[in-house]
Amino acid sequence: MMGGKIYEVGFLFARAGSLDHMSMPMDIMQLRLPYKERERERCVNMIVPKKEHEVIKHALDCLPWTSMGWSIHWGMRDILLAYAKPVLDSYRGQLAALLKKTVRDKPYLMDKRGWDPQFVRHNMGDMAASAVLAGEGNSGDLVRIVTDIARALVEDWDMAQIDEVYFWRRPDLKRQLDIAGVIALIKVFVVEWSTEFDYQMYHDLPMSLC
Repeated sequence: MMGGKIYEVGFLFARAGSLDHMSMPMDIMQLRLPYKERERERCVNMIVPKKEHEVIKHALDCLPWTSMGWSIHWGMRDILLAYAKPVLDSYRGQLAALLKKTVRDKPYLMDKRGWDPQFVRHNMGDMAASAVLAGEGNSGDLVRIVTDIARALVEDWDMAQIDEVYFWRRPDLKRQLDIAGVIALIKVFVVEWSTEFDYQMYHDLPMSLC
């Protein structure tokens, strides 16, 4: 920002293209993004070539760890969630169950992190599981509960290990809900529960792509 003027920032280079599925190469993927004005019945189809596909996976693996929702570039949030949400959805039940089981079987981990013992033993696991299953929300308290349980699972990891995991860059068939997978998916959960800002920085795609 200079002199009050906000310049557009592009995460991916967007340009008009054809949606001829018969001629699309096998390594091309398509993401359905909500339209800029958030009209429910409208969307933008974004074609993602292989190079940009790898950029998205790298960005997801390198999302910074945070214990609270954060303001994120509106267009970037849509792109990351459009790619990651189907994978998170496929693991959502397992992830919720794992967080709940961790609190139930190892409440001392949360005691050590300063949580009220009564809350840990009676409410924390259920609240974490419900938040993950909800798919979206805006409660900073619930985000902190979920992320603190996940952080307790990797208390011997330093921040560099948490900030960059290796999950999204694995081949699809080799992804599994191991510890790195848990951390990677929790980071996407935080993006789901994060707020958006629109400082004229959006993937300004032409409506001809709809």
